[in-house]
Amino acid sequence: DVLPATFTVTRAALGGLLVGVGAAIGNGCTSGHGICGNARLSLRSAVYTMVFMAAGMAAATATQSAAAAGIAAKAAPLALPADDVANSGALLVASAVLAMLGLCRAGQEFTQEPKAVALATELVAGVLFAFGLVYTGMVRPTKVIAFLSPLYPAWDLSLMFVMGGALLVALPGFQLILRKHIIKKPYCEANFSIPTRNSIDPTLILGGILFGAGWGISGMCPGPAVVAAVAKPVPQVVAYVVAMMGGMWAQGLWERATTSGGAPVETS
Repeated sequence: DVLPATFTVTRAALGGLLVGVGAAIGNGCTSGHGICGNARLSLRSAVYTMVFMAAGMAAATATQSAAAAGIAAKAAPLALPADDVANSGALLVASAVLAMLGLCRAGQEFTQEPKAVALATELVAGVLFAFGLVYTGMVRPTKVIAFLSPLYPAWDLSLMFVMGGALLVALPGFQLILRKHIIKKPYCEANFSIPTRNSIDPTLILGGILFGAGWGISGMCPGPAVVAAVAKPVPQVVAYVVAMMGGMWAQGLWERATTSGGAPVETS
C-alpha cells in the first residue's frame, strides 16, 4: 500500500504498541487464536477472537481509520479473481502441498537429523505463510481497515474468506489429530505442542480489547506487518513493527516483575 500522509507514523506506532501488548497479554493473535485456536475448538480462542474483532471494528470506526488511510468512500466491487490471480493461487496451493509432502518424507528419511528437519519445516512453513499473506491482501493496511469499517461505504467483507479458508484446512487437520489420533507424533518434530490453558479471564479479555484496538487503528497485525516491513519498509510499517516489539517486550518485563518467583506463565 501507498499510505497517505493522513495515515501518520504516530497512528501506526500506537497501533503497533497496542497490538504488541494485547498479543502478549492474550497469548495470541489473528493466527494463533483466530486460526489455530479456533481449529482446536478452543472456547478461550473463540472468545478472544470475538473480542478482538469487535474491538477492531469499534476502533477503526471511532478513529476514522478508513478516511485516514485514504480509502475512497464508495462500495467495493464484488468480482471473481482474474485468470492470472486464480492461476497464482493454484500455484501457491500446489507448492504448499508439495512442500509439506516433501518435508514429511524428509522427516521419515533423516531421523538422525531431527533438528535440521524441524528448522527446515519452520522455514518452509514461514515462507508459505508469508506468500499467503501477500496473496490474500493481509499485508495491505487499507484492505484490513476496509474490512474493519462496517459503517464506511467501502466496507469490504472479502477478508472473511481468508480466515474461513484457513479454517477449512486447519479445522479438519487439528480434529483428525486430536480426536481421531490419525498420527501419534509430527513427521518433522518430536512431539505435538498443544496449549492446555482454557480459562476465560479478565486478562484474556483485556488482551483481546487492546489487540483489536491496535488492529483497528493501524490495519496491521504481527505476521503481515513483519512481512510488509521486509518487503516494503515504509515509515508507518516500520514504526508499527518497532512499537509492537516494544509492547511485547514491555509486557514481558511487567509479567516477570509481577509474577511471584518468576514462574513461567502457561500460554493459551
